[in-house]
Amino acid sequence: MNLDSTYQSLKNSSLKDGISIIAVPLSSLEGVADSDVIKLLRFPDKDSVNLMTEVYQTIDLEKERLLNEHSEFISSTTVLTKLAKEGYTIEKIQNLLFEKKLRLKRLQLVYDLDYSPTKSIKKTSGVIYDMVKIQWIDDQGKRFRKVSKTYGKSGNSGLKYSIPKFFGEYFDNYSNPILEYPINGGRVKADLKATINGQDWVMEFVSTKKEDFIECAVRLEVWKMYKETYGL
Repeated sequence: MNLDSTYQSLKNSSLKDGISIIAVPLSSLEGVADSDVIKLLRFPDKDSVNLMTEVYQTIDLEKERLLNEHSEFISSTTVLTKLAKEGYTIEKIQNLLFEKKLRLKRLQLVYDLDYSPTKSIKKTSGVIYDMVKIQWIDDQGKRFRKVSKTYGKSGNSGLKYSIPKFFGEYFDNYSNPILEYPINGGRVKADLKATINGQDWVMEFVSTKKEDFIECAVRLEVWKMYKETYGL
């Protein structure tokens, strides 16, 4: 792996902060007429929150920390002098450098996802499901298929299954999910109501494209792989 290209590739990588999973605070809908509730749920405004923003910020902080650490390791004679005093041979320093470059490449994979979307068919019912095969990087720096994930029935109809499952798998502070939640006890129902960070939120999946959701879910799966690999 070339150091300069590896470093620059990660430095130039960025996350698209588009609409993936939008939530509206339940408290903001209290006493609101049904017609206005529908507008607030299906056409998010300034009071809505992209639930991925905080996760993306955490990923960007790790990127900044890693780039700074790597830059200091390469450019600082103090670091190399310290390693030499600690008895590091040239071979051990080269191995350490490879490990650092490998970590850069793995984090870049969180930004530049490598996965293959496909379909699976349940033989007994003929129902088609959305599925992806996700790539990771082994300790030798080679890419391989790490895991396959299924995201509910094909198309947006599968979101009612896959989004609640997504929260349960990747959000430690997620609880009390209720599907088809009646707002203010009325006729309008949100697709999902759940508690996140101690606050009640409601979500309407109609504004979420299945392709965007799958990309979002794959990103969190790869981020999970990265964190597990480095004990974060």
